[in-house]
Amino acid sequence: SYPGNFLQDGHPLARHQRRRGEGLESQQQFQKRARQVISSRWETKLRKGQVSIQGVSQVFGLVSRGGKKFVGTALQYSEEASGSSATGQAARIAACVWLLQNMEGVPHRFIVFGNPRDDFSIATKWLENYKPLTLGLEFYFLDSSDNLRQWAQGSWQ
Repeated sequence: SYPGNFLQDGHPLARHQRRRGEGLESQQQFQKRARQVISSRWETKLRKGQVSIQGVSQVFGLVSRGGKKFVGTALQYSEEASGSSATGQAARIAACVWLLQNMEGVPHRFIVFGNPRDDFSIATKWLENYKPLTLGLEFYFLDSSDNLRQWAQGSWQ
């Protein structure tokens, strides 16, 4: 009963695991924070919005007016991944990449990674393995202090 919009909160692939009492930022809160930081940095208003990808509607959390200039999503991981959790996270990244690559005419297509411990390992491992397959996409890491780093030349800048 989650028709295609697996990037939204509530879908099993988008759930952020919370531990009681830790006050971790939810996926929805992280998406909102990423939207504010990037909107300010790029001097444009980003919002949650629906875009059409070759006739198929998909909701993304970071969309400029009309979805013509900026379209992206923010992915937060709560813990270091291992085993099937790592596989699921890698699959979620791959699905986001595939959707973004199939958007025509959008100059800035991007993914913002983050986690409460400012651990780059999940995003870094994925990019080290698959970056050659991500032509035309930009990758960022938003830390808990709102510093935004871009993946460039094999590392976070």
